[in-house]
Amino acid sequence: MEQNENRYRIINNAPDNPYNQYYQQYIVEPGDEKKEISKGKRIASMVLCAVSNMGLLSFCVYWVVDFYLMGIYGGGNQTVSNSVVFTLSLFAYFMTVFLTTSVVAIVINRKSRWAVINFILIGVVFSTVMLISYIAPSNVARAEDKHSPITSNWKFYSLTSGGKTSEAEDFSEKDIPMIIIYADSTDSRYYKVTYRQNGKNHDADMIVRSAYDRTYTIDYVDSERDMIAKVDEDKLTLTIDGEKGIRIVFVATDEETLIPVDDEEGPDYMKVKMTGKGTVDFTNESDAEYGFSYFYKLEVLKDGKWYYARYEDYLAWNDNGGIYLFPGATITQEYDLSCYGKLSPGEYRLAVGDEDACLYAYFTVNPDGTFSY
Repeated sequence: MEQNENRYRIINNAPDNPYNQYYQQYIVEPGDEKKEISKGKRIASMVLCAVSNMGLLSFCVYWVVDFYLMGIYGGGNQTVSNSVVFTLSLFAYFMTVFLTTSVVAIVINRKSRWAVINFILIGVVFSTVMLISYIAPSNVARAEDKHSPITSNWKFYSLTSGGKTSEAEDFSEKDIPMIIIYADSTDSRYYKVTYRQNGKNHDADMIVRSAYDRTYTIDYVDSERDMIAKVDEDKLTLTIDGEKGIRIVFVATDEETLIPVDDEEGPDYMKVKMTGKGTVDFTNESDAEYGFSYFYKLEVLKDGKWYYARYEDYLAWNDNGGIYLFPGATITQEYDLSCYGKLSPGEYRLAVGDEDACLYAYFTVNPDGTFSY
């Protein structure tokens, strides 16, 4: 027995013995020949990890910029569902870059510590942005409670220009500044503005400038300059050319803001009649062709004066081309009044065409909600 054990040791200690080579290669350290990763694969795996990290960084930058500065919070649409869906959509869009490359990197080199770290980093980033998407809306909503909505009713308070400040009593009823802001139901970052100054009404577009500061940019009427709007609690401030330029202040009010009409009526030979809710007949009784735009607004009669009705959705502002009528011709057009919501009983007229030549279709909303023409 002792002789056999000694014999085994002698054989096993012989480096050139075939049995010893087999023992070392397949029993003591099995699979060593499969653990070697080529230099080319290691380099390829590192490159893929770098690409994955760049994609992850791009996702983070885009998410911060779009989500906070110009995204969901820009329009005050702070809901958990909207923020979570936004984050998931963006993550899925970028995932093809950073997640796919990370998986390929691990397949190429399973020993790559960078690929493992990259996977962990993706998980941490995803968990963090989802947590913020869930928590942030409630925090922003609490901050919003301190401020009046941008679409509130605003009453003129003061105007400062050239170091001189004028208040409401310094303006006539016709010339006093007024503003109405409508939200865009299709994109929470955009708004439509009707602004009245010096007795003239102007329509403008408004976009979120900074959701954090509650500032907005308005395409200033009759000028290449932009007007900056800022909401601070119950005050709306409009500035042109910075703090040293024109500064107009409005305060929130419970009274409905209505801007008076300054449109001019079109020619007498154009006969207009509403025959149904939003259905209008136009007849050209002249000897010449007459053209007008599809642009329309609804106006309401209050205390003997006509005012623009308030929108719930400003899509009706879109100008969908023009209409041309030959002499003696009649055309019927349909206009969507749903953008004004439920109309209160009273006298109304639909103003069609350009402001310097509006064609009016009159109608009445009865107490029971029916229309009379």
